[in-house]
Amino acid sequence: MHTLNTTLTKDICLFYLEHYSKVHKKSYRCDVNRINKHLIPIFGHYPLDQIPRLAIVQFHARLSQTAPFEANRVVMLLAAIYTRARKWGLVAGDSPTVAVTMNREPSRERWLQSDELIRLLKAIKTEPNPSARAAFMIWLVTGVRKSELLSAKWEDIKNGIWKLPVTKNGKSHTLPLCDYTQKIFDSIPKSGEWIFPSTDGPRRDFRRQWRRIKKKAKLEDVRLHDLRRTLGSHLASDGVSLRIIGSILNHSSPKVTEVYARIADASRVKALEHFSKKISKIL
Repeated sequence: MHTLNTTLTKDICLFYLEHYSKVHKKSYRCDVNRINKHLIPIFGHYPLDQIPRLAIVQFHARLSQTAPFEANRVVMLLAAIYTRARKWGLVAGDSPTVAVTMNREPSRERWLQSDELIRLLKAIKTEPNPSARAAFMIWLVTGVRKSELLSAKWEDIKNGIWKLPVTKNGKSHTLPLCDYTQKIFDSIPKSGEWIFPSTDGPRRDFRRQWRRIKKKAKLEDVRLHDLRRTLGSHLASDGVSLRIIGSILNHSSPKVTEVYARIADASRVKALEHFSKKISKIL
């Protein structure tokens, strides 16, 4: 366990990982990568509250040339570490990241059109990894987030209901499974508590398989999260109520939360069954 006896950025970063990120954040592994790849090599030798603002601005500008969104994420992580260190009484004053002007990040509206969906499904069908095939089909026909599926346990699925204990909005969410989705789950071999296990807990990703599928389907610009958007878009184009779509995708809004809570499971199953039949016909 790391002990904190200096205000060096390197030490505070490691302390932050062990005592905060690992315990409280789903993005822990992303934090590890960004800290080890960027923050420690470049700023680790500075006391955290003495990192030159210009150095951060220049770093952000360099990384922005090839990875503008990632440049934003690294600076945001440094700002979060500074905020946490200030709460711990290690630093005072404003974070040196205030000098950075973040890159614009337009909202993404990518979803798969019917011809693209056909290519994707064909690529998934021929994917040699059976766990990956199942995972991508579940993401597509349920719209759950990546972390929600990879952290799922067999005990979360009972009597045709999938209970997601913790979701992005901080609340639990229940999703009724249509027959098509239930069959996908039934096809997955059970090995321990996790639906998609690794050697030391739940599986972290299917990156290599996703790259292979995208290349085969000629959909290099598609992200995994776009599968969630694809489900919602196709449901909407088929005339499914926006309230039901919001309930399926677990969108959170103060104005509609109460409405979502009253939507019957039967309506959601019907909507998902309709989309699943479309998928089944393509396959």
